[in-house]
Amino acid sequence: DCEKHLPFDDKFFDIVWAGDVIEHIRFTDVFVNEINRVLKLGGIFVLSTPMHNRFKNVLISLCNFEKHFDPEFPHLRFYSLRSLTSTLEKRGFEIVSVNYIGRIRPIASSMFVLSRKVEDKEMACTHRY
Repeated sequence: DCEKHLPFDDKFFDIVWAGDVIEHIRFTDVFVNEINRVLKLGGIFVLSTPMHNRFKNVLISLCNFEKHFDPEFPHLRFYSLRSLTSTLEKRGFEIVSVNYIGRIRPIASSMFVLSRKVEDKEMACTHRY
């Protein structure tokens, strides 16, 4: 369960990979705080997630709105580069690089974000039940 305490010591890993996971997480703050906790200072956090931005959201709204935002759909959150960057930076990471799958960035299907842990963060969880 990615939203609970990970079974590893503090500063255990040099690198953490989370491929197409973060969009399924209800309490993103808990998840990213735990990644920060288990990464060594200077450690790398690589993640991928479906790409969302204004242009792509308009296309989704026109073509496939009901299916994409169906409550039974497993994606709980949708990220733009700006929202993902903000989430990571608030929790002690800096963005190193971003790559996209898809030839045209406004309609790219996924983004891959490479970030580096620049500070230890012990933030209180901000989720509400």
